[in-house]
Amino acid sequence: MNTSLLSNLHTFVVAAEQLNFSRASDLLHITPSAVSHQMKQLETHLDVKLFVRKSKGVALTNEAKLLYSSVKKAFSEIESGVEKAQAPNTQKLVIAAIPSVVSCVLVNKLAELQALLPNYQIQFISQHHIVNFEQQNIDCHIHFGNGKYANAVAKKLANEVVYPVCAPECD
Repeated sequence: MNTSLLSNLHTFVVAAEQLNFSRASDLLHITPSAVSHQMKQLETHLDVKLFVRKSKGVALTNEAKLLYSSVKKAFSEIESGVEKAQAPNTQKLVIAAIPSVVSCVLVNKLAELQALLPNYQIQFISQHHIVNFEQQNIDCHIHFGNGKYANAVAKKLANEVVYPVCAPECD
């Protein structure tokens, strides 16, 4: 695979995530016309239309959605390989959770986790939506719900207690 194609595929992933060539260009530190040019090169190389241009941004074609899934996974694997090569004796543990759990629970437990797992680099990611383990390099996701999620094994951590809280003058 030549470097031009690899570069175009990286630009494609960013453009597909942003659905806007201008925002993608900001993230990539290139001009919007360079993003557009690279996407046209990629479409020509693959002989498939990837984007439908709209007045405010772009939309992915069905073919682009299929390509995005595979290319995103491949870049995640490359990133993981690079990290392993840079720190071969250190493993990475990536935990995703809703922002309130990250800030109120996990951050307070970081020192304890680090003591239990001294050879791990621990990273927390705040996100509201359910993790797609096939597309994201995330090891576990702490989430509220019924535990029935596709392509995931769920373990119940605790019961949730919910009760109303009112101001005193609301008696």
